[in-house]
Amino acid sequence: MFTKSNRITRKATRASAPAAPCDLLPLEARTVMSGASFSTAIPLHMDQASGEILATGQITGTGHRFFKFTADQDGLTALTVNPKIPLNATLELFDSQGRLLARPAVRAGTAQPEGMIFEAFEGRTYFVRVLGEAATRGRFNMTIDGAREMDVSDGDVAVRDALDYKGDQDGFNLTPTRSGRVTINLDPTGSLDAQIRIYNASGAQITPTIDRKGSGGDETVSIDVTKGYTYRVVVSGRSGAYGNYTVSFDPHFGYGGSNGNAPGNWYTTIGSSTAYSAIDFSGDEDLFSFVAGRSGVARIIADADYGLDAALRVYDSNGYLLASRDSSGNAGAEIIDLSVASGRRYYIVVDGYRASVGDYTLSLLAPTAPPPPFDDHADAGQWNDATRIPILASSGNGLSGGAIERTSDTDMFKFTAAGSGTLWIRINPRGSLDSIARAYDSHGYLIDSEDTGGSGAAEWLRLDAVAGETFYLVVDAYGSSTGAYDVEIDGPSYW
Repeated sequence: MFTKSNRITRKATRASAPAAPCDLLPLEARTVMSGASFSTAIPLHMDQASGEILATGQITGTGHRFFKFTADQDGLTALTVNPKIPLNATLELFDSQGRLLARPAVRAGTAQPEGMIFEAFEGRTYFVRVLGEAATRGRFNMTIDGAREMDVSDGDVAVRDALDYKGDQDGFNLTPTRSGRVTINLDPTGSLDAQIRIYNASGAQITPTIDRKGSGGDETVSIDVTKGYTYRVVVSGRSGAYGNYTVSFDPHFGYGGSNGNAPGNWYTTIGSSTAYSAIDFSGDEDLFSFVAGRSGVARIIADADYGLDAALRVYDSNGYLLASRDSSGNAGAEIIDLSVASGRRYYIVVDGYRASVGDYTLSLLAPTAPPPPFDDHADAGQWNDATRIPILASSGNGLSGGAIERTSDTDMFKFTAAGSGTLWIRINPRGSLDSIARAYDSHGYLIDSEDTGGSGAAEWLRLDAVAGETFYLVVDAYGSSTGAYDVEIDGPSYW
């Protein structure tokens, strides 16, 4: 059956994050600023309501502004400056000794957000310098945010939040307690065209910008994570778009106990399964996964109870959308018939259309074993099932036929001689079949075989028969040859 971890919903700290990674400089290469330069630094303090450090300033004749702050926690921290026209701003980060720690690796340009992600340590003091490139001047807003940790050790976490203004970016820190894989799904509200970027502890972007679905479309990405390492997930809007969204973090840490039901597990049996669950609130999403036990067509059904207008999506192991359905309306059943490959993992997402909520049943009907290929006659070795060829007592002759339908197919016949004497068997292909003929006595001993005719040519067998004696005939094909054929038996008559 499906295994679905407990869904925990938390409100994460709002965060702004950079458009590019930063250069982390080796210690011996870091610039050291004079103490006098830092004496003008403006002290900053965290806003307790938002969990952010917010500042405003203006680049005037001095060409730069200094700020200082003390980190309130360990972990990845985002530093962003939003300049106003005509300012082309950049940033520099220093430690308490005046050594340059980091600067943005890519310059964003005039009036474009500039930022970096760096690893901060609780209790340490940092200095930030905002400069105007090419002597540009103007006002700016600055945000420093060490987003709160998203704890997925007990299962998936869903966060409802918003990009509040043009150019706003939200960040979430993730430090898994186990190695495995985490799937991140971003569900924008309305027409918001949202994006996801993921950074490692060094501030380097480790995924391309995930923005495949356009306006209002869900974005999904799966990443391999290592126990104890910190990852930063950044949510932003294309071209500065803003609006509400829900982002969920769904861990797949593998089997954590002997029964495979430890919290956070997403692995399921490979056969047919049924799960009973609910969309508990607007923006809630449930994630399931399965491994196809065999290739074929699997049927996935989300059957909603009254009140829920279920939407159903299926993704591959790389987070690419394979199929989606949302057409049945309130209390309807959404059905996806999906071609699956044996041994591959697939992910199923169920949510509610237009903020609908309610219970549902999710069913997976695994591909059934394909029917055996058609075979007109028993194969060689199936003595008891061999097709009997009737022999006329008056003439000693008999007729039959068949086809080699595929490579490795063989056909087996049996007949009983009407009289004693010489008996001829002819295998006559109807097309290009390169046939092989073998005859056996009633004890299963090979008594004659022929494979000399070539493609489309007849094969002849000569037997010495005794009245009432049973023989077996096997028709085979050379190599990959296939096709239909006739069997003619010309034997001694009874009289």
